[in-house]
Amino acid sequence: MKKEIVMMVSALAVGGGGYLLGSQHEENQAAFSSGSTDLASAQEGNLLRLVDAGGTVRPLSNSKTWGKTSFDDTTLQLNYQTDVRPEFLRVGRNTPNGTRFLAKFPGAAVNLPLEFSDSFEGFNKWGDLNQGYYVQIAEHDFDSDDVPEIVVAVGNGLLDMAVKVVKYHAPQSSSNAARAENWELIGSFSGQQKAYLEQDTIELPVGSQGLFKEYTWVKRKFVRTD
Repeated sequence: MKKEIVMMVSALAVGGGGYLLGSQHEENQAAFSSGSTDLASAQEGNLLRLVDAGGTVRPLSNSKTWGKTSFDDTTLQLNYQTDVRPEFLRVGRNTPNGTRFLAKFPGAAVNLPLEFSDSFEGFNKWGDLNQGYYVQIAEHDFDSDDVPEIVVAVGNGLLDMAVKVVKYHAPQSSSNAARAENWELIGSFSGQQKAYLEQDTIELPVGSQGLFKEYTWVKRKFVRTD
């Protein structure tokens, strides 16, 4: 296993160039130099990362994980400035089974319109997380309209990940806060270890040879641009 990690780090370093390979190399190298010889330890961390205007990879400023160390409900405070706005997003186990992603308003709550393919192995047939998988939720404003999108990633940090992007359309009246139509699934992507968010773009590395899939928000939809 130690040899496997050394080979992966070397491939990333040789294929380098760009923040994707550089950041992944640094994370793997840090885990390796600390004495870890386990591949999962070398790649542990958040599923979603932010790339700032200078190309530096950072943690997202408003983000939470669930299912990695605990299955207690977790809440993400939301920063919408619209007149009608949810207070927070709650992620947790549903009753009697399944997983819920609930946008909570004063006096109302709405389940986010998330859809996962049958081939995705992150959930079992009852909708519960499979062993080794966890969830990360975050805000990111892809279209720079000051109404951030909600990004939901579910993965095992190794070879399997699904990323969903949900947009909020604020109603004019608080009496319509509970409408499912206020939420729109605008992006659905598959990846492996991590997804990198940069302004209007999401990049998903594939394998260890510097390949990646890139999607950019263009004219109200995500377009593949790699």
